[in-house]
Amino acid sequence: MVRYETLLLTTPELSTELAEQLESQLEAVLREHGGVLLSYDRWGKYFLAFPIEKNDYGIYFLARFELDPARKTEALEAIRLFYAVRHAETVFRHITKSLDMEAPLMYARPQSLEEIPEETEGAAPAASEDAETVAAA
Repeated sequence: MVRYETLLLTTPELSTELAEQLESQLEAVLREHGGVLLSYDRWGKYFLAFPIEKNDYGIYFLARFELDPARKTEALEAIRLFYAVRHAETVFRHITKSLDMEAPLMYARPQSLEEIPEETEGAAPAASEDAETVAAA
């Protein structure tokens, strides 16, 4: 088997139902071409470096899967068409990359906008312990 990952950038208004539908349909495409979906993770909503289709935000997903080496070319083309044609209005961008089979499946990602705590308006940031020590001296 050969291991791949696909990073998706979707519309910021993507519903949970449609996200689950994307996952199940990708899994069906992979099964049809002798592949196996290893993981499908929602990374969250991020501010984009530049607007895409008049959107300043997008939701990222990371899919990892394995393919049969004998059928990988047709499977990768089917995946490309799945995103570029069937879900062209939902998926802004996607990129697929091969992975080392020996490498761990761990990855690090930055915090999404949904994970960063919002500061309340007018509230002063909490003072650090060092600032209190200096002020007391």
